[in-house]
Amino acid sequence: MCLGDILTKMEVFLFLTSLLQQFHLKIPDGEQPPEVASIVSASMAPKPFKVSLIDSHFTAPNEQWFCVEKIIFQL
Repeated sequence: MCLGDILTKMEVFLFLTSLLQQFHLKIPDGEQPPEVASIVSASMAPKPFKVSLIDSHFTAPNEQWFCVEKIIFQL
């Protein structure tokens, strides 16, 4: 087992938990949910999709939305 593998998994976990603590994720109006299928190449990656993020510190759920065109995590 490689030490880099353990560190990478820990960093990805910390990044994702921090992201989920700071933002609420929502599919933009009129968009389809992401497909479960992936793009197969040297490594598997999700197909591009759109997601809206809202700062979780705002009390009103419809304030301060912004759109991220693609979220693709590559390790």
